[in-house]
Amino acid sequence: MIDLKTHNRLNGSRFVGAEFGLIVALVATFGIYFGIRGRWLLALIAFGIVSNCVVVLVYAVLSLTGGEPDLGIRALYTDAAARRKVAREHPNLSGETLLLTAAASLPLALTAWTGWELAQRRR
Repeated sequence: MIDLKTHNRLNGSRFVGAEFGLIVALVATFGIYFGIRGRWLLALIAFGIVSNCVVVLVYAVLSLTGGEPDLGIRALYTDAAARRKVAREHPNLSGETLLLTAAASLPLALTAWTGWELAQRRR
């Protein structure tokens, strides 16, 4: 399984920071809303999602501030030599990326769905 530091290095710490920073901001907003409304289970779920995403975000920030080199997501699409090197060094990258994407996206989608349902109730 790919580790978070390798994931950040391959995709680019700036991209990962922006991606997971956005997830944290959106889900935390829902979590605060749920907490204010006394929906403690939903607030706790949001807190768990935020906690998981903050770990990835912290790794990205530490990589950026530490000056660690990264490949970046653009190179994966535009640089054939970089793509071949990554494919050779990480043959399971596509499957692992799919797993990471699903793991991060599913809770966000569920939170958005819950928000939509709450908005429907208010009508």
